[in-house]
Amino acid sequence: YYTRFTQWRERERERSGFLSSITTLS
Repeated sequence: YYTRFTQWRERERERSGFLSSITTLS
């Protein structure tokens, strides 16, 4: 459970950074 939660958090953080970079590029 802990590992799954951590992976999800990593995913969310990665996705947020990706969206941020896209917004900055626009």
